[in-house]
Amino acid sequence: IYGANCLDNLCIELKENEGKKPIIITDKGVEKAGILKKITDLLDKDDFPYVIYDGVEANPKDVNVEEGAKIARENDCDCIIAVGGGSPIDCAKSVGVLLAHNDTEIKKYEGKTAATKPLPLFITIPTTSGTAAEVTINYVITDEEREIKMVCVDPHDIPILAIVDSDLMASMPKSIAAATGMDALTHAVEGYITKAHNTMSDMFHMQAIKLIFKYLPAAVNEKDEEAVEKMGLAQYIAGMGFSNVGLGIVHSMAHQLGAVYDTPHGLANAILLPTVMRFNGEDPATAQRFREILCEIGRPDAAHLNDQDVINTFVWMISELSKSVGITQTVREVGAREEDFGMLADKAMQDPCKPGNPREVSREDFIELFNSGYMLQVSINISPIQLMEVDFVNRVEEILNKYNVMWENLCFEIIESVVLDENVIIHDNLLLLNKKGIKVALDDFGTGYASFSYLKKFKLDILKIDRIFIQNGSDVDFKIVNNIKNIAHLLNMETVIEGVETEEQFRELSNIGCDYFQGYYFSHPLPANEVIGYLNRVNEEEK
Repeated sequence: IYGANCLDNLCIELKENEGKKPIIITDKGVEKAGILKKITDLLDKDDFPYVIYDGVEANPKDVNVEEGAKIARENDCDCIIAVGGGSPIDCAKSVGVLLAHNDTEIKKYEGKTAATKPLPLFITIPTTSGTAAEVTINYVITDEEREIKMVCVDPHDIPILAIVDSDLMASMPKSIAAATGMDALTHAVEGYITKAHNTMSDMFHMQAIKLIFKYLPAAVNEKDEEAVEKMGLAQYIAGMGFSNVGLGIVHSMAHQLGAVYDTPHGLANAILLPTVMRFNGEDPATAQRFREILCEIGRPDAAHLNDQDVINTFVWMISELSKSVGITQTVREVGAREEDFGMLADKAMQDPCKPGNPREVSREDFIELFNSGYMLQVSINISPIQLMEVDFVNRVEEILNKYNVMWENLCFEIIESVVLDENVIIHDNLLLLNKKGIKVALDDFGTGYASFSYLKKFKLDILKIDRIFIQNGSDVDFKIVNNIKNIAHLLNMETVIEGVETEEQFRELSNIGCDYFQGYYFSHPLPANEVIGYLNRVNEEEK
């Protein structure tokens, strides 16, 4: 059942399906949001007895499942109502498996089709727009002892009914709406490029991708009713697709972040999706799939772009969507440690989503991918003279290899005189840097004579708008910055405002949607003795 206020049909459906006493499986967040009370009020009104288990964690664990099944047995529950996002629904599926098989240990059902019996009457009430757990044949449970996520595949665990009420989804906190929305995008994109994709799954996934790019920002930031409803539909049809064709290594990696660091699944997917898509795009067939997607989400020019430009554009659009809903974290910021990457890679190699990835992946690849999502961006100023050297890019590559730095973690800042120069070597070096994945930023835009025609020609990544535009703080100045930002975005460039010195400047510039800010307003000056002490410690470590 789909649509606003369709929750009102819950008791009717219970009666029609002969449900007598449900166990409601949910989490504390659903209760805190007031959603659980809406459901219990409906049950109380129709005199339905029920039991509540609200102990589900963000990444549901085997102990949660076994505790829920124990409570259901002790209270003679004959049906299950799952309320919440993917975590309560996956936990409820697992509880149903234990009840159906009169068992107490969920580990036995890890893998594909280990369960053999249909579940008790099972109704889901999703409150997030992302997981599509209400329509899939999968459930994912963390094995606490082994610190892995067990992916279980069982056609018996599809609920007999899903009540997809957009009013409930509108009650989600912004952070959860953002993360689950990006989870839905990950399902749709990975499903579209997976090895097993087919004509029918392509229809589901492409439609979901279009809906998510169009409606996710308004659903998250404005709680727009139509946008929330469309996101509920988008995540549902994405689930119908990937449930039949599988996923890829974004999920293989995200499962490990969830199992080891308890990172929320949607957030982990959002962080990893751009990095993994850049990796997968190196497969020409996958780059073509990206081209098809771009042509459907407002970039018809992608039909004429080369593969590298297609990859860069697609990754940029994913990153922009993620940032637009407030997701800017890195793997480092969710608790991952560099020394764990080998262990995480070993576990990802065994993940059941890995075989569906369109590009083959090794243990070393996984380590590099985790590292790409972990490292900070390093920005370095380079001069026109350096760019005139024929072997400049080769020398950069030697240095990066020596210090084990990823290309993607580097940004070169150039000044306007570089792009004004018609020097062929400069032009070739900039193109080579672009192909290697190094970002190139134009520094101090507005102090010289560079035009947007030059920026288009050199395919730069970042435009740093000089402080000259914001010194006076007038409305005209901010309108100029806004227009520059809009043109830069049309050229797939991110914008950085330089010279932000006051809270007023920061507030005004934040309102117009620039991507990054730089200036003394963000600085934390240190006394000279602290700086000297830090440098001395570094020197001692190097010795």
